[in-house]
Parts: sequence; C-alpha cells; structure tokens
Amino acid sequence: MSSSDRVSLAGTVGTWVAAFLALIALVAIIGPVMIWAAARTERNKALHDAGDTKQPFIGSGIHFVGFDSRATWVQFASLLIAYGVTPERGDNLVIYQGKAILPVHRVWILVIGLIGRYTTKESRLHRSNLKRKLTLSVKFESSTQNPSQNDTVESITWPVRMDLNGTTGQIKITEKVSGLGISESSVAMFLPRPLSEFAGIEAETLSLQDLFMLAIGCLPLTSRQYIVMIELWVAEEIEFGQHLMDGGHLGPQMPRTLTWTSYINTRQDTPDETAQRRSMSRRNTRLDERPEPLALRLEKVISRDDELERLRNTFGPMTQEIWAFEPQTLDPGLFADLRMKMDVTFIDPSFEWVRLPKTDKEANQPSHIFFWRADAQKVAHALYGLPWHPQGYLIGGSSSAYCIQLLEAVGSEFLYLLTRVKENVDSLDALPQQKTRFKDTMGEVDKLVRSEQRGASLPSHAGFHVLDQLLSGAGHPNPRISDMIGVLMMTNEEFASFVRQSARHFDKSISGSLEVALGTGHVKVKLPFGGIQEYPVDMNALYTDWQSGNETISVNYTMVMLACLRASMRSYLLNIRFDGFPLMRGVLEMDDRVHVI
Repeated sequence: MSSSDRVSLAGTVGTWVAAFLALIALVAIIGPVMIWAAARTERNKALHDAGDTKQPFIGSGIHFVGFDSRATWVQFASLLIAYGVTPERGDNLVIYQGKAILPVHRVWILVIGLIGRYTTKESRLHRSNLKRKLTLSVKFESSTQNPSQNDTVESITWPVRMDLNGTTGQIKITEKVSGLGISESSVAMFLPRPLSEFAGIEAETLSLQDLFMLAIGCLPLTSRQYIVMIELWVAEEIEFGQHLMDGGHLGPQMPRTLTWTSYINTRQDTPDETAQRRSMSRRNTRLDERPEPLALRLEKVISRDDELERLRNTFGPMTQEIWAFEPQTLDPGLFADLRMKMDVTFIDPSFEWVRLPKTDKEANQPSHIFFWRADAQKVAHALYGLPWHPQGYLIGGSSSAYCIQLLEAVGSEFLYLLTRVKENVDSLDALPQQKTRFKDTMGEVDKLVRSEQRGASLPSHAGFHVLDQLLSGAGHPNPRISDMIGVLMMTNEEFASFVRQSARHFDKSISGSLEVALGTGHVKVKLPFGGIQEYPVDMNALYTDWQSGNETISVNYTMVMLACLRASMRSYLLNIRFDGFPLMRGVLEMDDRVHVI
C-alpha cells in the first residue's frame, strides 16, 4: 500500500472514530443533559410532583409533598395528600391554552377549607403577606389584588366570586366559566403559604364530620349528638319532634318556609341586628310594647336538609341525633311566671328556666329570653368540653342567635378574671412550676386579648390553646367537678356575679371553698351574711352514665377560679370564632365538578 493510500485510510478511520466518539457523547452526556432539561420544565415537574409522596413537612400527624412546580393544581392535590385524603385518580387533566387544569369534586375544596379554617378575610387574619410568583395564563380579578403576586395577565379575565383565607393559604373561586375549553363550572386557584409557615400545625382531634357540623353551626356532644346553635325556626322547613311537659303542651309555634341551606346562604346580620333582636320579641307588633317572654327548649330535628346531607354523607353515615332550640307554647301559669321573672335581678337557681343575660346597653330593659335549664347546661357543657385546636375552628352562626348569645355572655368577664388570676398567681394552690407557666402563659394571652380588643386580628388560637391545656391539667382531679362549675359560670347569672366579686377580693377569697354534692348535682356556696345558696346542675343532661349518690366534695378557691377562668375563655373564643358560613356558601354554590388551575 502506497503512502497516499495509507494516509487516505487513516483519514477515513479517524473520521469514523470521531463520529463514534461523538455518538457516545450524545448518548452518554448530551442525552442526559437534554433529558434533565426536559424534566425541569413546568409540565414535567408538575406531573412528577403530582405523584410524589416522599417528603412530609407539615407537622404532627400531617404530611405534605415537597415540590418545585409552581402549578397550583399540583400543590392543591399535594395538600389533599398532606391532610390524609386519598382522592380517586385516573381522570384526565383539562388542557387549556397549554396549561393543565385539575378537575376535582367540590368535596375536596370543602375538606381543605374545613381543615385549613378557610373563611373570608373579615372573619380571620387577612393574609396580606402571601407572596407567590405565578405563571398562569389567566388573571383572577379581585378588588384586593396583591401586586407582589405578579400574575401573568392575558386578555381573558375570570372575575373572583369569593376569596377565602386559611392557615395553609388562599383559595380564589371564580364565577362559573363557560366557552373556555372546559365544561361550565367554577374555577379555583390555590395559593399556598410559604412552607416555613406550616411548622407547628397540629393534627385534628375532631373528625371531619364534627368539623363539618361545627361549620354549619352545630356543637358535638360526647353522647354522639349535635346541638344546633343557629335558629332554625326563623325561616326553616324542618320537622321537629314534640313532647309533653307538666303545665302544658310544648312544641313548635312558628312557620318555616326555607331549608337549612337557604339559612346559610341568606343569613347575614347587619351590625345593629343583634341588639335589635334582643330588645324585642318576634311576637311583638309594636316597638313600644313590653316584650313577651320567649321560652326555648331543645327539640329533636327529624327531617334533614338534602343538599347538606349530600356533602355530609361523604364523611360517613350519620347516626347521631341533631337537636335544636325551638320556641315553646306556654300555658298561662308558666307564661305569667316567666313574665314576672323578666324584671328580677337574679332568678332563683332552683327554677327550671334560666334567663339570657342582659348586656350593659340593655341594663334598663327587661330580659325576655329563657332557656330550659337542663338544655342550657347541656349546650354549655358541649362548648366547655370541646377539644380545642390551636388554630381554632370554623363555627357557623352569628351572634344574633340566642343560643350563641347565651354561650358568649360570660366571655365579657374573661379579661378581668385573667388579670386578677395573673396578679395573684403566687397565691394559687399549685406547684411552683405550674405557677411559673401560668404567669408566662397568662401574660401572653393578656396581650392577645388586649390586641384583639383594639381591633387587631389574631393569627391563631395557639396561645389560648396552651392556657386551656394548663387550666384543664391543673383542675380538680375529678373532671366532673370542674365541668359543673364551668357550666354554672356559663349559664347562671348569679353564680357568675359571685365569681366576679370573689375575684375582686382575691386575697380574701383564696382561703374560701365551696361544696359539690355529686349525689344531687348541687353546688353549694356560702353567703356573706350566713346561709348557703345551692345551684343545681342537671347531671342527667350532661352525662349519660351519671348515677346519683351521697358523695359531697369540698373544692378550694383555686380549683373554682381555674374552672371559671376556663369557662369564660371558651365563651370568649366562641365570640372571636372564624365564621364557617362563607366556606359553606361557597361550596353549596358550586357544581360537583370544580376545576383547579
């Protein structure tokens, strides 16, 4: 072979070797780089994150999925998994203008709303510091648009119908959309809060069904019953049971024309409505007439609201009874008796009806709202014993409802009692470490209450939850003793007055005590000038397993004051509750199918 042939052959071989090496580089180096780059696109990150289940971060009992995708539907789906919800999979995403839209059932919006305490900004802290950069193909138009969110704006605008804020983020819900490549339905955008702000969120103590019932205005009882705090008789087509009582037939007396759903959708009090409804009876025809007594008693709700039942059934079969307060038809004797007791300072505690306390503005007006004593104590016990959550609860109903007014009444004493106990904490019959924790925690709660009274919104109920746990743990060894005292504090005007006066003279009262007769359910208080005042507690209404006996227990002042402070705090927390009706209204107005972008 000539030298020129050898050179030509070497050049050919070199060319093929170079081509082979280039092919290896393409497969081994450039290929993975291209695959990695493709995997980092929003589309692939979203699809990957939607199926990832490895990185928990939320907190005790709650797990979340870490992700890089900015697609809000991915974050929404991940939040469902974080809450322990396992939605069905396999349906197709909706693709609109190159963007993926996740179709979900409205129940998933409800679940996130219940656990995340989602409601309108008027009912909880306005999350003005939500900073989230979004690359969306549409703009959500809102009167409170946050410029820091930097949404990509196109010619298409979907107006926001409802803006809900919660502990885990924000949900914007549009009016129903049609003609945009998807079937007509509401569209929701989920804006999660920064991951660092999720630390410390605790798992739920209550079931989803209990959270749902609270949101529509029902308190759960340990006896597997619910008590409705809102007034279904106002405008409601619900059937109640009836019963007889000594002195005449009691039962529903007013017509009902709407469903429970309609009550939730339409009930929005004006600022003056609470005072107006408390200053006149529904049965009055003239404003200058003396109001007639209105007697309320719990009646079993027989019929159910179909639309709410559809939602509630997703949380399991409903086996619990539901009870609601209903105006009673009174015989002439009881009517005259209640009318006379409208003007007295305090009602005899042995009387089987308790009166709704008057506010300071109503000091010169007769109080004409009465509750059957056992029923009032039953609903007070439900609030007193409700396992509280650091984030509070969504609780439906306005303060114009008489039952809620009853439960909120003693909340006005909370700051005063808190201050007096905090100032005298060293005098309490408690361990040194308990006194230190009381002093520190009460100081923090005192700041929260004063801040709230100046108009500030509270970010959570965490500080109150800590104090609630301390008060419960330092209470009487027999929890039923604390229950009885707390229930009396919330339902008996005279007993609450005695407690306030004793707190005023804390240094003298600390050596005092009272007696609790568990056998009869009576709490016995010594009077200043001799004698004993007995306050009955209807134990059969509070406990299904209660049995009478002869045991009498002496309870020192520390235990009394701690139980009363806890009762007044529960009343205060109900007053600053997060309203559950906005979430329920939003979900009820949705079709079953909602699209999350």
